[in-house]
Amino acid sequence: MRSDEVRMSLDDEELSVDKLMILAMSIALSERYTLEKILSATNNFSHENLIAEGALGKVYRGLNNDNNNLVIQKFDCKCGQGDELQREILTIKSLKHKNIVSFYKHFDEINDKIVIYEAFHGTLNQHLSDPTLTWSQRLQICLGVARGLNYIHYDIIHCDINSSKIILDGNWEPKIYGFEISTKYPRSLRHRLLFSRYFDTNNLTPKYDVYSFGVLMLEVLCGRKPVITNAGVDEELAEIIDPNLRKQMSAQTLALFTNIAYKCLNQQHVQRPTMDQIVKELEEVLELHWEHADLDLSKAADEGTSSNNWKIPLREIRRATNGFSKACFVGSGGYADVYKAKLDFFNIDGLSSMEGKSKDEMPKISKTVAIKRISSRVDEQGKQGFLTEIELLTSCKHPNIVSLLGFCDEAGEMILVYEYAFKGSLGDYLVSGDKTTGILSWAERIQICLDIAHGISYLHTDMEGKPRIIHRDIKSDNILLDENLNAKLADFGLSKSHPMNQQPSTIYSKNIAGTTLYMDPEYMATETQAKRPTIEVVIKELEKALELQGETVVLSRPRFSDLVLATENFVEKYYVGLDTIGMVYKAELDHFGNNRLLETEGKNSGEPSKKRISVAIKRITSREGEQGKQEFVEEIEMRTSYKHPNIVSLIGFCDEGDEMILVYEPVSERSLDDYLKSADKMDIFTWIHRLYMCLEIAQGLNHLHTKVVNPQRLIHIDIKSANILLDKNRGVKIAYFVISKLHSVLNQDIGMKVYEDPEYETTGKLKRESDVYSFGVVLFEIFCGKLAYDLVYTKENEKGLSPIARQCFDDGTIESIMDPKLKEETNEDISSSNRGPNRDSLDTFLKIAYQCLGEAAKRPTMEIVIMELKRAINFHDTKPVESR
Repeated sequence: MRSDEVRMSLDDEELSVDKLMILAMSIALSERYTLEKILSATNNFSHENLIAEGALGKVYRGLNNDNNNLVIQKFDCKCGQGDELQREILTIKSLKHKNIVSFYKHFDEINDKIVIYEAFHGTLNQHLSDPTLTWSQRLQICLGVARGLNYIHYDIIHCDINSSKIILDGNWEPKIYGFEISTKYPRSLRHRLLFSRYFDTNNLTPKYDVYSFGVLMLEVLCGRKPVITNAGVDEELAEIIDPNLRKQMSAQTLALFTNIAYKCLNQQHVQRPTMDQIVKELEEVLELHWEHADLDLSKAADEGTSSNNWKIPLREIRRATNGFSKACFVGSGGYADVYKAKLDFFNIDGLSSMEGKSKDEMPKISKTVAIKRISSRVDEQGKQGFLTEIELLTSCKHPNIVSLLGFCDEAGEMILVYEYAFKGSLGDYLVSGDKTTGILSWAERIQICLDIAHGISYLHTDMEGKPRIIHRDIKSDNILLDENLNAKLADFGLSKSHPMNQQPSTIYSKNIAGTTLYMDPEYMATETQAKRPTIEVVIKELEKALELQGETVVLSRPRFSDLVLATENFVEKYYVGLDTIGMVYKAELDHFGNNRLLETEGKNSGEPSKKRISVAIKRITSREGEQGKQEFVEEIEMRTSYKHPNIVSLIGFCDEGDEMILVYEPVSERSLDDYLKSADKMDIFTWIHRLYMCLEIAQGLNHLHTKVVNPQRLIHIDIKSANILLDKNRGVKIAYFVISKLHSVLNQDIGMKVYEDPEYETTGKLKRESDVYSFGVVLFEIFCGKLAYDLVYTKENEKGLSPIARQCFDDGTIESIMDPKLKEETNEDISSSNRGPNRDSLDTFLKIAYQCLGEAAKRPTMEIVIMELKRAINFHDTKPVESR
């Protein structure tokens, strides 16, 4: 069998399943973007619009009706039956990274297979010889491409990296596309062994892309592709680099950059660096370049040519904030208000080519910024804080230190302008209910701590041109998070420069300042510091913790004989249900203190004590042969790729012989449908309890939709009350299996259909909106206190509760189907903590539940659902109840 045939056999199943996910979008987009419009955009695919040409087709530039640049990839229909197009779309849809192109539109007919991308600045190969593309921009483009490749190398090899496969957006941010010949690179040892049977691993490993990236680096450096032979680069780089570009480089950055490129081009693939190593080295090159540029800027300031580069006119700040309007206001703290706006800044990369030109001719870039306006209470502390921040932050440049972009001190105003933190402060995330983006994972929390430690280490280190700095006010509110949750230290108003001639452990101050809860108690009492680990030691320990957390979850592997014993050979009394791939049993297994399920035989007296715990055992019955085993491995890898408090966790597996068994964490005695079957059982849930129950389900479902690797594979498909588990504290977990028996085959059929998205029923197309619909049904079940397939509803409509709830909402009679218990609570004394919903809380809840049952295109995302459920909780004006 040829290697390309093997690759297709490995990927075909993914294509056949995932194609369903894009068909609906494919039809809708092709209707809005016709072939005639594509022909018009490319001038009938004219040769002058041709960007690149390959074995699978051609790439053209074009303009849409808004005169925005497009990159149009036209596949040759003689090459395959559209698999390349599907691979391109499915791969891009599975990747979420700022340096991977986002899917825009595509056109798929028998003779025309086209993918269209928005590209503000076109592709990289169009700009390689452009002298206005600065060295700083070229470095950042290379770094962006490297970050994108490092991201996909988790399990994908691009196989075709070149300058025509890099799109540049409006901010010159590079975005990789062209995945039509990419291949999966197995993550697991099992898959890699299978992979290596058929492929030449000297070629098809991530190091294949590394070589191509080395060529790309030299293209970016030279403005064209250099001549490369087996002996290396067959040209003197110094002779082919544009002289104007060479002036923008320091000798050190040029040497480091070319050294990275040469390592990528090593003929021995094992000696090439990984993309992770390349990213780190390019970050160092870019930081050195910025330091070089800063020195040039300082020199220019000393000579009087750019002495006001840090100053921003008050009129520009007023214009950007619309006169410090409420629409731009984002918060306040201490002695300042903060606004969000966009400002234009001079691009320092243009300094080397601006000799003899006026300031107004210098190039500008637009940035989203945070504008900190110090209040009119201009006391000495406010003035000193203003001056301190300017003094210290103009000398600091580090990815974990917030960047000061400028300041204004006109007309009695004291204003500081920083880079904008799109995710707000760490304190915001730690305050319950302030954020709708979900709970920070443990790995994210460790990384944030590590970022903070790196920032502190930078402050504490002497560098040329930067003194040692003591922050003096480290707290969660002063830790800002950017769009990628990178942490940045902010608010240096209380900071102190550490004199060079003092010991690192001593600093003296007459005034003790800072936030008391975060302050060293020994320093408060004695103005000296206790003996604690250095920040370097802290960094090492945090890196170790992050490495341990990032390792593959170690699952227990109980023997098949133990599972047979626990279920008495899988007899009916242990059987609890059937899901899409297997039969589920509930039983007890031995559990040890190290959280592993171990064999019951062969233990000695020195081993730790054990206890029996209840687990769910899923015995897979719907897969056979090698393909079934492969899917079983994929199932395990997928389930260990995420962890969330509101999702049932996989804790073990057994794969002896032909058996394929998954073991899930201890489960509760009851699922939500158990309670919904009986009005007496639902009586224990007050309105606030029901709201929190809905919120926790939504948070778990949102995690599946947005937070995991390859999210397109994690549509739940089977959200219903039978798959919602409640623990003894009424905490909620979403299960991937039926946990309670349905009473009959009829009930099973009805129970499935009442939760099923009507559009999925008619089209068979899987999408996240189908989960949202099913969740809407569950919301109304909780509101009504009955199952969606209760006879009360199915007698009136075979679809059960959903159409009835929508009709009642439209008619204004929705409270007629409200749980009578909630109505009673509503009529109770207003001081009762168990009272029912008030009008605002009820209306907010019902509106979002109704929207979940709407047309697929109009349904909210789970993030929006979470936000609205939190609003409903906040409207419920009793003593706040903590979310579990």
